Amino acid sequence: MGVSDDLSYKRGVKGWRWTLVEGTAQELPPSLLDDPERFLCKHPPQKVLKESPVRTVSIISGPRGRLFLKRYKIKKFKEKFKYLAVPSKAHKEWLMGRQALRKGIPTPMPLAIAERRKGIFLQDAFLITQAIFPSSSFIELILDGRHKDLLSPAARLIHQIHEAGLFHQDLHAGNILVGENNNKLYLIDLHRSRFVKSVSQRRKLWNLAQFFYSLKGLISNKNKKVFLNRYDKEGKTFNKGFEETLRRIERVEERIYRRHMKSRTKRCLKDSGGFYVAKDDSWRIWARRGWEFQTLLQLIKKHKKIVDKGTDGLIKTDRRSAISLFNYRKTRICVKEYRYRGGLGCIKDCFRRSRARRGWLMGNGLVVRGVPGITPQALLERRVRGFLKDAFLIMETPPGYVELDRYMVRSFEGFPHKKLKARTFLMALAGFIAHLYTLRISHRDLKACNIMVREEHVGWEFGLVDMDDIRLDKNIRTRRFVKALIQLHTSTPLFIGMDDRIAFLSEYLRLIGRGDIREIISAVSRGSRGRQLVYVDPQGDVIMDVAWEKTCASCCEPALSKEDL
Repeated sequence: MGVSDDLSYKRGVKGWRWTLVEGTAQELPPSLLDDPERFLCKHPPQKVLKESPVRTVSIISGPRGRLFLKRYKIKKFKEKFKYLAVPSKAHKEWLMGRQALRKGIPTPMPLAIAERRKGIFLQDAFLITQAIFPSSSFIELILDGRHKDLLSPAARLIHQIHEAGLFHQDLHAGNILVGENNNKLYLIDLHRSRFVKSVSQRRKLWNLAQFFYSLKGLISNKNKKVFLNRYDKEGKTFNKGFEETLRRIERVEERIYRRHMKSRTKRCLKDSGGFYVAKDDSWRIWARRGWEFQTLLQLIKKHKKIVDKGTDGLIKTDRRSAISLFNYRKTRICVKEYRYRGGLGCIKDCFRRSRARRGWLMGNGLVVRGVPGITPQALLERRVRGFLKDAFLIMETPPGYVELDRYMVRSFEGFPHKKLKARTFLMALAGFIAHLYTLRISHRDLKACNIMVREEHVGWEFGLVDMDDIRLDKNIRTRRFVKALIQLHTSTPLFIGMDDRIAFLSEYLRLIGRGDIREIISAVSRGSRGRQLVYVDPQGDVIMDVAWEKTCASCCEPALSKEDL
């Protein structure tokens, strides 16, 4: 189907205004053009591909076959105001799709667009395009192992769009469709793209990095070189060689990863596919979808009952916080109450993110980075005259997790025959701490009681608590690095001897690529001076004075002389 420059216009009920490609009206159901909302109620989509509070993507039936439909809901006033000056996402994709087809770029044919305004402000928009059917996304086929016959066409497509001057700001493998009948590739989701006079090399590398990042773990470096060879057959773009180009792309991929993680982390603070934000009286709620406000209030009520009576399930209570653990239906729930008693802290929280909200954000940041353990489910804050009075962080805790210090006491103290298992455990712990370091995750209070552990059939699984003390995507400087080791060192029971501690530290430093073990041990020893040993065992808190420098000096030299260190 060619791209017609002739357009026709139609008005529907309730303020809908349609723009159609001339000659395509017969491909659309007449009732859809009259009232699209009523049409969708009477004729539900054949398939919903994506649904969120602001956008729905689906396949619908037309008189001559399937159609691809996107609906945009504009809820925020900031967006409504923005669309007074710039085209909406639907209108942008409509324009870009038509221009791309004129340039010979394969993309689904835009057929119609509709917008509805209230006064001058945009409320809703529909975009209808040709449906590529049957088809699958590029990423789906790669997951099925079809990379050999698809990488070359994908390289040619990306080269073609760059030659045509199109810069797609979201060029991942999910935004390329593959027609199952002819294996033809189509570029989709053009609302985040624009035509430029010439696509710079920096933008080309950015697009290639986006594409490779979306296929992370699915294609090898050898496949990437084949891809780059097909992309740059004439050798005009990558004149420094494919090895250097791959290194540059990997650096861009790292930036994309950081940006992606930051974006996914912040989704818990707004309405999105997985979360919602609401207000009820003086409460403000952030929660995963599926949790109703009244249910959350019941959990808080149960938490308060446990704290007031000091019954089973009370984990901690002091002037700053109270923590309870109990079962709700078939879920293990942990509630952390943040207590506010006025003063300077309350005033500061009017101008900064509160400890509770920081815990909610950081906890969800751990989830999106694949760190297992406790999963935040909801946060409720109550303010009076603008000042924070109550805050409750509600979390799901999988069964079997216990504090690291409690686990070590229960599993290894008094069991000399388990020394080999204890050493294996410490190596696994070093791997977990090193994984956090490589992800640039730091904990400002890395005591053993703030690390959770669960023994599996093969190995162990670790997690973190006290999430308001976690920091994400920050460079971990040496001072912060050593302080975390001091905290862990002075909260580990003494039956874990210095030889085991040095073996743990040596493995940790090896995994993160550091070789300064003597300097680190010296810094940890000095930093531990004057600190008490504090840990939790099954009977309660253990607090004792330890001459750390003497203890370290008695074992460091022989331990460090071993060949494996």
